[in-house]
Amino acid sequence: MSIRAKLILYLACFSALILLVFWFFQIFMLDRFYEWSKKDQMKKTLSQLEQSLREDEAEDMELLLNDLAKIEQFNITLYRVEGQELIRVSQSQSGLSGRFKGMDPKVLYDLYEQAFERSDRILTLESKPFEGEEKPGEFEKDVSSETRNEIVFDENGNPVLPEGVDPFRDMDRDRNASALFMMLATDNADGVSYAITIDATMTPLESTVQTLQRQFFLIAAIVILCGLVLSLLLSHIISKPIVKMNQSAKKLAKGHYDADFSTGGFKEVSELSESLDEASSELSKVDSLQKELIATISHDLRTPLTMVKGYAEAVRDLPGEDTPENMQVIIDEATRMSELVNDLLDLSRLESGVRTLQLERFDLTSLISEVMFRYEKLTSHDGYKILFEPSGEAFVRADRTLILQVVYNFINNAINYTGDDLTVRVREILGDRTVRIDVEDSGEGIPEQQIPQIWDRYYKVDKVHRRTAVGSGLGLSICKKILLSHNAAFGVESTLGKGSVFWFELPLDKGDATQS
Repeated sequence: MSIRAKLILYLACFSALILLVFWFFQIFMLDRFYEWSKKDQMKKTLSQLEQSLREDEAEDMELLLNDLAKIEQFNITLYRVEGQELIRVSQSQSGLSGRFKGMDPKVLYDLYEQAFERSDRILTLESKPFEGEEKPGEFEKDVSSETRNEIVFDENGNPVLPEGVDPFRDMDRDRNASALFMMLATDNADGVSYAITIDATMTPLESTVQTLQRQFFLIAAIVILCGLVLSLLLSHIISKPIVKMNQSAKKLAKGHYDADFSTGGFKEVSELSESLDEASSELSKVDSLQKELIATISHDLRTPLTMVKGYAEAVRDLPGEDTPENMQVIIDEATRMSELVNDLLDLSRLESGVRTLQLERFDLTSLISEVMFRYEKLTSHDGYKILFEPSGEAFVRADRTLILQVVYNFINNAINYTGDDLTVRVREILGDRTVRIDVEDSGEGIPEQQIPQIWDRYYKVDKVHRRTAVGSGLGLSICKKILLSHNAAFGVESTLGKGSVFWFELPLDKGDATQS
């Protein structure tokens, strides 16, 4: 599904959930909430009256009864228990008809006993709307004998009287409304037993529910309409920048690295567009480097191949051309091609992780001294001066073969770019924990903004291909991979017109010399 369709679906579900919650609490559960609220308020009123009675404030009870009855619209009556009879002490003057006053005294006392036996000493009953034409006196059963010790309670704790027994029979009941009744059995500080009765009319809510239902349908229509408009608007606002980026991504996938991902919208979308713009720029650089790499390798392979082919044809076709000098040219050019292929393989293995480190303890000073022998012919015939400034023994734990390759490539790079004095300096600097190797040339130097790119394959500061005197042109890229695999620090310091210093550091290994 598209983002627009999903947003519309999600908002539609959310609107439906809101309407369902509104219907459940405002319509379906309205009667129950109304009843729970009434019961809770009646219990709080009884608790307040009981506290006042226990504090021996009976003389103020009538005033308190009237105040509470007027506020809460309750009928409240206070009884004193004498023997098996409840004597009315005080009754609220709320103007409402107290329903307990019409109850048979024996039934009233039976209810008091049931309330007294409960843990909270509160008995709750409910009368339904009056139905039929019965009048007082027509009910012939002995109510007291039927109810005494025979009142049982349902799962909600409400009393269930025997069939045919109606404790509200002789009471003033509304034909259209039910009523809630509560009785509290208590005593005061002197130990005198009391009963407090409270009742309230449960106003029928049918008309209210019908009104709310009509409102619900109107509200539902408004919510659905507003939800639809809002979902269309939000889906357009949110999806517009994403759609644009998607179109740009398709252009990028086809090789158009100038695709523009910049767009407005939310913070996350803006950050994503910036990341994609950066990725597009990097892909463009990688594509350019790849093309340049292919062109450079092709050049480096074509030149020695042309020379090998030319000299080989001369040796084959021309008498007297099979001289040692011509054969040496063929060998040298074949060696150059072999070095290029080997360096490409080494770089590929390092990048893929196939080549693992073979750590051993060795003297870095001796290793560099060995490298110097490789340049004896170069220094003696071509006039190069490669000076080594050691600082004593410097034992390290590393891959000896790979570190040798780093030193060799650093010196090759310095030879290729040194100045007219043809001087290269190799310095060893011993610290407390590390040894640093500096390889300095006296060339033209590297512009500061180009220093981060010199570690890339075949990157050329002057952008003009020059065939190196020694090596394949992949040396610095290989050095970077080797030093990163050793977690070694490395870098370059360069000043235009004065030359460059390539360096790396390795931690010293001060362990036993016999370890390997």
